[in-house]
Amino acid sequence: MKISKAVDNSYRFLILFTVFVISIIVGNLYIDGDQRIYTIVYNSIAEYNLVEAFAYYTLSLTSIEVIHFLLIWIFSDYVPKVLFFSFLNTLFAFLIIKFFDSIKVNILVTTTFVLTNFYLYTLYFAAERLKLGFILLTLGLCIQSWKKMRNSIFFLSMLAHFQMIIVLAPKLFELTLKSLLRLIKAQKLNLFILFIPVIFVFIFLISDFLLQKLNAYNSQITFSDFIRLIAFFLLTLWYANKLGKTSYAIIAFFPLFIAVYFVGGDRINMIGYLYFLSVGLFYKNGFNIGVLLTTVYFFGKTILFIESILRLGHGFG
Repeated sequence: MKISKAVDNSYRFLILFTVFVISIIVGNLYIDGDQRIYTIVYNSIAEYNLVEAFAYYTLSLTSIEVIHFLLIWIFSDYVPKVLFFSFLNTLFAFLIIKFFDSIKVNILVTTTFVLTNFYLYTLYFAAERLKLGFILLTLGLCIQSWKKMRNSIFFLSMLAHFQMIIVLAPKLFELTLKSLLRLIKAQKLNLFILFIPVIFVFIFLISDFLLQKLNAYNSQITFSDFIRLIAFFLLTLWYANKLGKTSYAIIAFFPLFIAVYFVGGDRINMIGYLYFLSVGLFYKNGFNIGVLLTTVYFFGKTILFIESILRLGHGFG
């Protein structure tokens, strides 16, 4: 038994070591696109005091992601950028493995997801601010027993990057709907109902920032923006029906179809895929045709992503 556990731990360590090595190699090749300005800011921000550094950060990146700012301001003077974010990538992979283990996902599914998934590679190498939001989200998912701490970390993930509000919107919508139905049917007040005004106040306080971001994403929406989201919805509906969670699939995707109109299909597709995984990974421990097909599809996109980095210095050629 101890030998088996040691082998399992060694295998997981090998996955994490592979993520770290890939992060070092690809991170040194990813020098263009958004990473150009990220690197300039990382290498310069330590020269300033806290107030000056924050002003420099917001002017350079036109953003107010406080957690990302504090991390790079603290560590940039001591750790080279590629090394620092390679450690963060490895931490992210560790949390994913821990969470997948907690819901008993097949280790082969976990391995292919961590090492080949296109959306993870986007977070590993391109969307470094959004990555911090997902790290906090995954940390929250790993906390099973301490509910207050878990919810606090989820809230902190939304502060890490505004897009995490959209990521969590389907779950918040589901909880709100269930709480309202419980209140109507049983006349029983759920504590989450009391938290709803807090959410709206928070959104109101950052409304100007949200509008600025939404305007930046504004583009002509066509039917093609919905195609992949529809595919993820149908897959989610299929497996949710097998698990007796059909209503969950409908409720989860309702806010996503609306969100496409505001931020476009590319960003929402990733969220739709995550909600598909939230169902698909529970069916046969994730070892099923839906997860397999999406894994193969995203592995192909990862190859193109890496090829673009080799050719252009960024992943979106």
